[in-house]
Amino acid sequence: MASMVSLTDHPDLSYRTYEVIREAIVKGELAPGLRLTVVDLAGRLGVSRSPVKDALNRLSGEGLVEDVPRKGYFVCYLSAHDLTEVLEAGLLVECAALDKGLTSLDAVSLERLRGLVVGMEQLVDPEGRYLDYSAFMRLDAEFHAQVVGISGNRRLADIYLSLRVHSYAARMHFLAELGHRRALPTLGEHRAIMAALGARDVAGAKVALSEHVRQVIASFAAVGSSPAGVS
Repeated sequence: MASMVSLTDHPDLSYRTYEVIREAIVKGELAPGLRLTVVDLAGRLGVSRSPVKDALNRLSGEGLVEDVPRKGYFVCYLSAHDLTEVLEAGLLVECAALDKGLTSLDAVSLERLRGLVVGMEQLVDPEGRYLDYSAFMRLDAEFHAQVVGISGNRRLADIYLSLRVHSYAARMHFLAELGHRRALPTLGEHRAIMAALGARDVAGAKVALSEHVRQVIASFAAVGSSPAGVS
C-alpha cells in the first residue's frame, strides 16, 4: 500500500479514509488475510487513529474486513463457495432488472453497454491474454452494473453494488492459476448477452447471463478455495 497518499488536508477525513482503504482492498493492494493495524494505516495516510478505526468498523460492517476479538482487523477472504453465492445473488438481481426494464431499453443505453464490451475486447490480445486484467475487470463490473441500471430502480442498484464489491475484490485475487484461459470465453459470453439485449429478448438475455455466471462458477470450482484467476 505504498501508493497511499496523505489525507491530511481532506475536508472529510473519515469518509475519505474509508474510501482509500476500501479501494485498496478491492484492487487487491491489501490482500485477503492481511492484518490491518490502526497505527500503521494512520501513519501511511497521515491521519489520526480515529478516522482509520471508523473506516475499519464500517468496512467490517460491509464484510470486507473482519474484526477478530483480541487479534485485530483482517482483510476478509472469500472462498470459492462464498463467491459462488455472491455471483448467484448478483444474477438474481440482474434478471430482475431485465424483467423490469429491458423491453424499454433505449438506444443510448444499449450503445453504452456495447462500448463496454468493445473496451473489454481491446484489453485481450489475439492469443487470449489479458493486457490489463484490472482494467478488464473494471469494465466487466461496469457492464453488469449497467445491466442492473436498466431497471431504473435505485434500490436494486444498491443491492447489486454491495454484492459487486465483494465479487470484484475476490476475483482480483483469482488470476494466477487460470489466468488468460477465461479471457476469450468471457468475451464470447458478453457478446451473447449483448445480442440478446440488442434484440430486447428478456428470456434470451437471462439465459446468456446465467450461462456466463455458470461458467465463472465452474472455473472457481475447478481451482477449489485457493486464489486463482477467473473473469
